[in-house]
Amino acid sequence: MIRPIPFIPIFLISLLLWWVPSIDAEVLQVDSDSDGKMDQWHHLSGDNKIIKVEYDKNGDYKIDQVDIFERKELPLKVEFDRNFDGIMDQRQVYNADGTLQRVEKDSQFSGKLDLREYFGADNQVTSVEIDVNHNGSIDRWEILIRQNLSKKPALTPVAMENPTSFNISQVPHN
Repeated sequence: MIRPIPFIPIFLISLLLWWVPSIDAEVLQVDSDSDGKMDQWHHLSGDNKIIKVEYDKNGDYKIDQVDIFERKELPLKVEFDRNFDGIMDQRQVYNADGTLQRVEKDSQFSGKLDLREYFGADNQVTSVEIDVNHNGSIDRWEILIRQNLSKKPALTPVAMENPTSFNISQVPHN
């Protein structure tokens, strides 16, 4: 005996297939250095907006950089594999106007992001957060204040390792 196919699962599957935006997406492969090997992959939406661009920077057929656009003109986020081990170990996050908001790094290449640098409107570092003991929690903060110190030497940043107080340092403004 042939059983009828239930209507609800078919309806849900068709609804899911209609909703997924990557169904009409396209991937353009690029050989940017003309060596005969593809080293960039541009992922486009159905309306030809860039979703992301992947790069193989060293020719090992592994993705070393991903620029995430999410259908915007400028990248919102860029991820890097700085030591070419196949694991992304740096993330740069951008504001809508393309200015750098923050950089997150795995400074030990351990698989955990342990350093965050925050940037101001002038693309200068304003503060730093560090996971000193690599346990996944920030336990050191550095806040940089830029001022005109024309007759004084630059002061090195003073760090805070106690979350109940802040140490603020002055750095000369260019």
